[in-house]
Amino acid sequence: MPATLKVDVPGMKDLLDQCSNDERIEIARYLDRLTLGQRLKRFHSSMRRRAPAASDVTREVERVRAMRHR
Repeated sequence: MPATLKVDVPGMKDLLDQCSNDERIEIARYLDRLTLGQRLKRFHSSMRRRAPAASDVTREVERVRAMRHR
């Protein structure tokens, strides 16, 4: 018998607060996979408008590194 669980964003945050760090990392990687296509499309679209400056690339690399090492 299928079940549906409806959780709003604050409820999801409360659930995540109860998870271990390893579980949070697993969930973060899952969410990365779910959203990668959309993020790549948005990035690609922004790159068509202008060539990235070296500082833009460095800033993005640092942002991604910081997200991955939380």
